[in-house]
Order: sequence, then C-alpha cells, then structure tokens
Amino acid sequence: MTSPARTLPAVTSLYRGLLREVNKQVTRKNNNPFWLHYLRQEFRTPHPASSVPSRIQNAENALLFMKSNRTHRELLEFYFPPMSEDERIKRTVARVGLQLPRMFDPDGEIARDSAAQKV
Repeated sequence: MTSPARTLPAVTSLYRGLLREVNKQVTRKNNNPFWLHYLRQEFRTPHPASSVPSRIQNAENALLFMKSNRTHRELLEFYFPPMSEDERIKRTVARVGLQLPRMFDPDGEIARDSAAQKV
C-alpha cells in the first residue's frame, strides 16, 4: 500500500512515533539505547532520492508492527493475567467441568485441594 508523496510533517510524525515506540518497548525495558541511536542515525543520514519512498514505507510498516505487538501484549495480559501453576491447573480443570481430587494428608485430614496441602 504505497501512499502519495509524504509531506515533511507526516515524515516527522512517523519519526516521532517510531522513537516513542522504540523507547517504550526496547530502551526503557532493557536499558539499551542501541535501537534508539540506530533509528536516529537512519533518519538523519542522507539517502538517495530513489530509496526514500521505500524507506518511509518500511518505517510505516515497522511502526504499525510495533504498535500492534504492544497492543497484543496488553490484551493478553488483560484477558489472561499471570497466575501460579496451581491456579492455572485449577482453572483448566474447571473449564472442562471437573474438579481436582482431594489430596491425602498423612495426618489423617483430607485437604480440599493440592494448594491447601502445600501449606
């Protein structure tokens, strides 16, 4: 999907969007500014006029991918929050309509589930 000639504000907006996403996803998490420096260098280095439209299209695709990837991770975390192994097993068993068996306790008591036995 090629777009017509891009204006300077559109390219500037693209550049700022890329910097923002790289900073959110890579630089802050890993404390590694490599990709931030690389991105700045790519936009500031002059390139032949024939390669500029394809470079801008690649940058747009990279920005869209990074935004989509971040949104996907946020949705996964929202709908499937991190949980312990016991919790995951309980929910999986409950999903198919079963219950975990009661675990044997050597003291003569019967625990309600495997998590109660570990205490």
